[in-house]
Amino acid sequence: MELSSSDKERIQHQYDALAKKTLVGEAKSHRRTLAKRAAREVTFSDLSESELAQLFDIVNIG
Repeated sequence: MELSSSDKERIQHQYDALAKKTLVGEAKSHRRTLAKRAAREVTFSDLSESELAQLFDIVNIG
């Protein structure tokens, strides 16, 4: 059975809506992941001397 042009257009709109919803959800998830990562990260300049020493020891052992 051949679909009419209006049926094809309706299906295309449904697909477009689903794709847009999926991309919006993925973007939210990505932003949430980046925010969590940023909250855990510490710059080297914010580390104390003892923390830097510990990090240096771990790098040299590994």
